[in-house]
Amino acid sequence: MLAGRAGARHLVLASRSGARTDEAKAAIARLEAEGVAVTVKAVDVTDRVALESLFAGFGSELPPLRGVIHAAVVFDDGLLRNMEKASLDRVLAPKLLGALNLHELTASLELDFFVLYSSVTTFFGNPGQANYVAANAYLEALARKRRSAGLPGLYVAWGAIDDVGFLARNEEIKEALQSRMGSEALTSTEALKMLQLLLAQDCAGAAVMDFSWRDMQRLMPSAQAPKFDLLRRLDARHGDDEEDSDDIRTLIVGMAPEQVTEMVSGMLCDEIAQILRLPTEKIDINQSVLELGMDSLMGVELALAIEGRFGVSMPAMALSQGPTITRITERIVAQLCHEDDAGAGDTATQAAGQVARMAERHASTFSEEEAQRIAAALEKGSSDVRLVQ
Repeated sequence: MLAGRAGARHLVLASRSGARTDEAKAAIARLEAEGVAVTVKAVDVTDRVALESLFAGFGSELPPLRGVIHAAVVFDDGLLRNMEKASLDRVLAPKLLGALNLHELTASLELDFFVLYSSVTTFFGNPGQANYVAANAYLEALARKRRSAGLPGLYVAWGAIDDVGFLARNEEIKEALQSRMGSEALTSTEALKMLQLLLAQDCAGAAVMDFSWRDMQRLMPSAQAPKFDLLRRLDARHGDDEEDSDDIRTLIVGMAPEQVTEMVSGMLCDEIAQILRLPTEKIDINQSVLELGMDSLMGVELALAIEGRFGVSMPAMALSQGPTITRITERIVAQLCHEDDAGAGDTATQAAGQVARMAERHASTFSEEEAQRIAAALEKGSSDVRLVQ
């Protein structure tokens, strides 16, 4: 999106499709009713030749260019291990190549602003969107590069925005994001006020979102680091985890074992569905979490979610072995009911077997001392297992 002005306000909107949708036409009509001159050009920002042709018009048929807002986005989600080059190119091109074209074509111009729309996913990741996160990370690096060269540059890592754009057209995805972040999405009015503030303060970049720190901790394995102490203290919901687990323990008093199992299994499916971005009804409780698409980072997220929601110990390493949801449920129920872990019989033998499988899977070799230390940690259910090679 390109903004130009000369005396009167003049806005140039460039997109691949131009103003074809009723939504776009209505937005342009509102701007014109407020006295803004609007020019719409159907230009693909990745097409350098077409973009150069558009830029040639600034200062002649169009007012001189005074500022740029780059807000292009394309989604093509999927797990990284299944992602093909075409999917990467489709998502990277409009953000990465588009931003680079705009940067190079404006490097010699005196602009008031150069704004790049990024996403908060660069701060805490997003399963299934490795291509999108990478594209936004490039934008943030480009903004810093421009500022180091004395050029204007601002990136805004937006959280969910409720009433315009992609999420406004995809209600289910918006609800899933809000559930994960424990908050309501921003409105476009709130977002634009923040953009105005960031521009006025000449910021290099900022993440803008509404979130619950308690819920965000599930997405960030590093959330317990000392640098986040202030957020933990300020969050009004901090400390509710123990109450949640106490509520569950109170709830299951007097329930039959099969009822507890059914309840825990349902709650566990909800957690996994949120992590994998899948509808709950597509979660097969007899399928390995690895087969469902869960990777090691998702396993850490699930372990944190289980410990927070049920108040029980669930080492991430135990999840890395690919248990079924049924098996995880059994382990949670056993701890909730103060029973020994199901099938715990010869725990030393089981732990040694896990070490052997882990070594085979990761092509690792352990000394006898290291193998014994890891096996002992597994036997105790410890989540603090460090591999030294």
